[in-house]
Amino acid sequence: MTPKKVVGIIPAKGYSRRVPRKNMRLFNGKPLIYYTLQCALESRCLDEIYVSTDSEEIKAYCESAGVKVPFMRPPELSRDEVHGSVPILDMLEKLGGSSKYSYCVSLLPTCPLRRVRTVDAIISLSIKTQRNVLSASPLGKLIYHLRTLSSDGLVHPITKDLVYNFQTQDAPELFCLGGGAQCAPVEEVLAHRTFQYGNPMGYVVDSIEAWDIDTEADFQVAERLADLVPYS
Repeated sequence: MTPKKVVGIIPAKGYSRRVPRKNMRLFNGKPLIYYTLQCALESRCLDEIYVSTDSEEIKAYCESAGVKVPFMRPPELSRDEVHGSVPILDMLEKLGGSSKYSYCVSLLPTCPLRRVRTVDAIISLSIKTQRNVLSASPLGKLIYHLRTLSSDGLVHPITKDLVYNFQTQDAPELFCLGGGAQCAPVEEVLAHRTFQYGNPMGYVVDSIEAWDIDTEADFQVAERLADLVPYS
């Protein structure tokens, strides 16, 4: 039987609108991207690891850590309106796509608290089921809790099936997809242009491990949470 070759791709652009130089900003004494690089390097399931970046600084740092950056990301793939999966797909195709790899894993550098064992579990589940697997964390809320806030300050439910004075058993628990790790068969992810196609499997992680840094507040909270999560 042909081995299932697994490639991990870390998308890390140089510019960040909300947190300047986010991927290279020091997080507990090391660049934020360090924790994702180390997690990938310690994985027992990843055969190869690459970083997609438009930054020479990030490229030099990643290569010094032992992670390859074979191509610089085109500037047009680093614009704010470009979804984060696009540079991953671009890198995957340039590396040879399904002619070289069976499975691809996306690892966002903004999730420094993910565990190595979580990444390996997601990869193993994807290979076992031959389908896409996404990390997800419980919101601790039901759909009846959720509201939108209009420009005039009014609160609106997001479901027409509104229930008041509800109990936790009145609706399914809600989960939030995270960027800690997503894995899928290469042929499928390239065909659908996303990791979130079809009916993916979910791998549940706690809200601390799933913490994704998008704002300055996220960054500060994550540094305080870091002592609670072992990187293994």
